[in-house]
Amino acid sequence: MDYALLPHTGRWDRAGIWAAAGRWNEPLLVHPGENVTTGSLLRLSKPGWEVSAVTVSGHDLLVRLFNAEAKDSTQRVFVGFPIKAANLVALDGHIIKSLRVATDLAGKKNLIITAPRFGIRTIQLKDAVK
Repeated sequence: MDYALLPHTGRWDRAGIWAAAGRWNEPLLVHPGENVTTGSLLRLSKPGWEVSAVTVSGHDLLVRLFNAEAKDSTQRVFVGFPIKAANLVALDGHIIKSLRVATDLAGKKNLIITAPRFGIRTIQLKDAVK
């Protein structure tokens, strides 16, 4: 059994305790591959959220996001690969609403979602898998 003490000042959410626990419990594992481009395939604009799961469903990619400690409920998700559309979907897979996919000045696709603290959102990225 391993444990860690993480001294911090102020509240747990402002100190980023949830994110620190995630790094401790589930460190990133790198699997080198061939013909890999640099950069993130999926990036969040603000801290306090985490990508809790990514699954493939046919030609779509389902991305589950969790607002672990962010006080701000709005998040911009940058997508580093081609997609045709994006939807907010329920846990059973039905579409709640279509999400507007924007392109920034650098040509990166992004979309905005909202969730309260401890909220979960699932995004369906259409035709992301070939």
